[in-house]
Amino acid sequence: GMTIMPDGSVKMPDGSVKLPDGRLRLPDGTITNALPDGTHILSDGKVLLPNGNLKLPNGNILTPDGTILLPDGRVQLPDGSIAAPGYAVPEYDLPGFGNALPPGTERQPDGSLRLPNGMLLRPDGMLLLPEGS
Repeated sequence: GMTIMPDGSVKMPDGSVKLPDGRLRLPDGTITNALPDGTHILSDGKVLLPNGNLKLPNGNILTPDGTILLPDGRVQLPDGSIAAPGYAVPEYDLPGFGNALPPGTERQPDGSLRLPNGMLLRPDGMLLLPEGS
């Protein structure tokens, strides 16, 4: 899992470290900035989302508590069981993740985020371009 370090950085499962300033230090020492949508690509192919969740190559989303959001909308709890439909996944306020999105970002009722440039970041990690693009 993730480990929060005393300096406020967060160590990822692949050995990358999310620095308090929002940049990411990969295991080889390379420092990267977030992509325009606020995500980082980790060395093992996982995508670190702005809220601290990890999007796995198979499309599953792993939350900090070990809950897995499956692409079909089901939720697998940390004990391996599947949650009942409508289960509300808890939100976490992780150090260094709360302000990863640009100012002016608006949370939509469905949990997606509308970025100031009009792009929509859905809870499943999909990024939709503004209408008319």
